[in-house]
Amino acid sequence: MNNLIEIDFKPETADDYLVEPFLNTVNDKDFVFTTNVMKILVGVTGQGKTYNTAKTFIPHLAKTKGVEMFVVSVPTTEILDKSDFVKSASSAGLQYTSDIKSAIQMLKMGIGVLLTTTHQAFVVADKGKQLQEYLKTSGKTFAVFIDEAHTWLVSDIENYKDVNGHYGTNYEATMFKSLAELSTVSPYIFGLTATPNGEQLGYITPLGNMKFEVINSLPPKKLLMGKTAYLNGVKTYDAEWFTDNKFLINGLYQEAIVKLFMSETKKTMMVSVGNVCAKTGYNLDYVKMITQNAIHSNALAPDDEKTFAIMTGDKKVTGVYAVNGSFEVMDEDDIKEKLNDLNDPLKIVIVVQKGTMGMNIYTLKSLVSFKPQEKMDKSGNSLTEFAIQTLGRLVRLNPGMPIAEFTEKYGYDLGEYIKTLNDEEIQKLLIANSFDILVPNTDMWIEAITKFKGNYVSTIQQAKAFYA
Repeated sequence: MNNLIEIDFKPETADDYLVEPFLNTVNDKDFVFTTNVMKILVGVTGQGKTYNTAKTFIPHLAKTKGVEMFVVSVPTTEILDKSDFVKSASSAGLQYTSDIKSAIQMLKMGIGVLLTTTHQAFVVADKGKQLQEYLKTSGKTFAVFIDEAHTWLVSDIENYKDVNGHYGTNYEATMFKSLAELSTVSPYIFGLTATPNGEQLGYITPLGNMKFEVINSLPPKKLLMGKTAYLNGVKTYDAEWFTDNKFLINGLYQEAIVKLFMSETKKTMMVSVGNVCAKTGYNLDYVKMITQNAIHSNALAPDDEKTFAIMTGDKKVTGVYAVNGSFEVMDEDDIKEKLNDLNDPLKIVIVVQKGTMGMNIYTLKSLVSFKPQEKMDKSGNSLTEFAIQTLGRLVRLNPGMPIAEFTEKYGYDLGEYIKTLNDEEIQKLLIANSFDILVPNTDMWIEAITKFKGNYVSTIQQAKAFYA
C-alpha cells in the first residue's frame, strides 16, 4: 500500500486530519466493497485518535451506516478511557459493555453493542474466539477499531524481524489472522496508531489475506501547537560509557533529576532501564540506587518522602519509594494518578519493559533511557516506531488543572487557554509544557529523534514565537 496519503481538502484544525478522511472514506459509495483491508488512521499522541473514535466515528457508523456491533480493542486496559465510550454508546443508541459474553447475548437479543476489550481477550481467549465466530456467521454489521495498531499486527513470522527489529520465535500472527477473516465479511476494520509499521506503510508486503491502507496524513506541526507539549533539550551519551565512563552518565542523570525537582511547575520523569541481566549494568537495582543518591545528595526532598516509583511486571516491587527505603505497594493506575497529581511529591517513575504505551501522564516532561539496544530489520536498517512511541509519552499537555476540566473549558487546546492568560502566565505555561530527553547516542535513537522533531512536535522556541 501507499505511504501516508495526501488529502484533498483544506483542514483548519489537527482534528480535521482525522475526521474528514475517515468520513470521506466510509461515505464513499464503493466503501462496502473494500473488504480484506484494514484502514489505518495515523495521528500524533494527543491529537485525538481515540477521542474522535468515541465522539465521531462510532456514532456516525451507527446512525448512518447501520453498524450494530463495535469492538474497540487495546493492548492493555489502562490505555483506554472507558467514560468516553460509555458516552459514545449512549449518543449512538448502543449498549456499552466490557464483557464479551454479555456483548454476544445482547447482540442475539437485537441490541446494538459497543464493546471495549483487550487484544488478549479478543483474539486469544476462548470468549473472544466465540465472538469472532458469531460476527462471521450472524449477518450482523460490525466494526472493529484496533488501538496501537503498530503492535500485534505483523502478518507472519517471516516478516517479524523486518517489522519489529527482532525475531519472534513463537509468533503466530493470531491477531492478523483473526482480523483477516473478519475483514472478508466487514469493510469496517480500522487501526489507530501514531507510528504505522513497515507493512502498514507498504515498505514490506503483508503475507496473508488482508492488506493495509493508510487513509490520512499527519497534520502540519503548526496545527499541533495547542495539542502537544514542546521539545526543550536533547542530550545523548556514548553507549561505550556504560563500561568506560559510568560517572559521566550518572552525572548527566543527576543533572536531569535536579532540573526536574527545581521546576516551578510539577514535572515528572520516566526512566527506562534494562532487565536484571542487562549487560550495561543499568538494571533496576542500580538505577534505583543512583536515583536515591541524586535526590539525597542534592537535598531535593525529605528522605522519607515518596518521590520515585517503580513499574515492572513484578507486582511485589511495583509501587512508590522514598530515599530512606520506605516502600508502598501500588498498582500502575494509582502510580499514574499520583504522578498526575500536581500536589503529590512523586516525580520519577523507573520502568522495566513499560512505557511505550498506556503511559498517559500529563506531567511527564523528562525521558531518560539506559537501554542502548538497536532495533534493525534484516538489512541492518534502524526501526524507529517503538522509540518514537516512547518519545510520544512526553507530548501530553500539562495545563496545571485536571484534564477533564481543561478539556471541557478549552477543548484540550493550549491555544484557547492561553487567550485567558497574561504574558507572565503564558511563559510559565509554555515552560510547564516543555520536555527534555537523555538517551544513548545510537543510530536508532538519533533517527527516531530526527523524525520526532520533524513530524510530531515543535520546539519550545517555536512555541514562544508562535504565542508571542
